[in-house]
Amino acid sequence: MQALKDALDAIYKLLDQDLKKDMPTLALTIDILCSIPGIGLLTAATIVAEIGDFSAFSKPDRLLETFRKDCPVQRQRVTANSGCCAACCSY
Repeated sequence: MQALKDALDAIYKLLDQDLKKDMPTLALTIDILCSIPGIGLLTAATIVAEIGDFSAFSKPDRLLETFRKDCPVQRQRVTANSGCCAACCSY
C-alpha cells in the first residue's frame, strides 16, 4: 500500500510541476484521460508513461495501430475467455 501512495505522490508532484509551465501538456493529457469512465489517475499516468507524447501521432488511427500490432489474439478468435483484453483488440 505504501508503494501505491508513493507512486501517486510522485504523479501529483509531476502534475504540480507541469501546471507551473506556460503550456502544461501533461496535466491536460492526464485530465482528458481521467474523463474516460473507468480511468483514474494511476491508469492515466501509466498510459502516458507507455505512450509518451501523444502529439507524435498524426491521427487517432496511428495511435490505435500501435496497440493493434501488439494484440496477442486476432479479432476473429477473441472470446470472453481468450485471455486478451477487449481494449487491445477492439478494432
